[in-house]
Amino acid sequence: MAQPVSAPQQLRKDVRGEFIEAEMVERSPFLFEKIATIIPSTSDKENFSYLQHAASMEKFLGEMPIHTLVDEGVTARSGNTGPGYEVVNNTYAGALVFKRDDLADAKLTGFRQRIQDQAAAAFGFPDEELVTLLAAGESTYCYLVNAAGSLEYFFSATHAVRGKQPAGYTWSNLYSGTGTSVAQISADIGGAIGYLYNMRNDANRPCNRYFRQIFVLYNPVHDANMRTAVLAAVISQTSNVGFTPSVTLIPEPLLSVLDGSNPNDYYVGILDAPMRGLIWVEREGVQLEEIGEGSEMWTNLRQVEYAVTRRGAPAFGFPERLIKVNNA
Repeated sequence: MAQPVSAPQQLRKDVRGEFIEAEMVERSPFLFEKIATIIPSTSDKENFSYLQHAASMEKFLGEMPIHTLVDEGVTARSGNTGPGYEVVNNTYAGALVFKRDDLADAKLTGFRQRIQDQAAAAFGFPDEELVTLLAAGESTYCYLVNAAGSLEYFFSATHAVRGKQPAGYTWSNLYSGTGTSVAQISADIGGAIGYLYNMRNDANRPCNRYFRQIFVLYNPVHDANMRTAVLAAVISQTSNVGFTPSVTLIPEPLLSVLDGSNPNDYYVGILDAPMRGLIWVEREGVQLEEIGEGSEMWTNLRQVEYAVTRRGAPAFGFPERLIKVNNA
């Protein structure tokens, strides 16, 4: 008796094989792997009320210093509508549908690029979620609790006093840019880096002094000027002194869609901190599930579907490690 050309188990092997190959192919890191801290999750949500800087070392005077959590006693609320910061893991899904007849006629080769594109979209999907969150940072709450007991926006010019910071002290992770010419970009990136290195932690000490890798994330329309400002040996017939920390330039096309009304804004952040300005919560990596033999699609529609899923969520980390440069 002849065996079916496209036995379900063989189809499963072919599609999964393409996914595995797409995952194993040598590539540059995705955006979220470069600029975000990745935190594994084992629950449907994560509470970041514990998120704060490490305590500074102090002279021992016969008794260990006690550092209470800044957000101790604060109840986190889902959706970031009240005190605290709770992130609910989302389920993201996509689907690949094939006709059984096409598979039986050995047409899988023609779908190879489609499978690889779907795999790439699934593996790199956190990039979109993080950039979307970033673009809304001036109107989206983070975990910080101000003096009134409510949340602050992640990007704010008036972050409130925390821990041992002196009364009346305010700090900002918004930088007023001067423009998008080469000279202006060079000056503004330098100013934003200065902001980063002068940030204070809860103990009122510099919190970014040991980090040496900076990234700039920007709308690609400014790519030429960005590269000239950061990489050129000479700017306006003057030697470019460059920057003390290493600067990685990251053009991000999604910003032209999400932040279309402010195409001149860009972001300067720290790359080599254990806890960065952005977080990706990873609950489940990319999963591939076959909806095939025995299903309605298989029997009545003569199709087989592959559901691609991923669980996780974007979140904000330390606002002291990520600055938005605002340009009119």
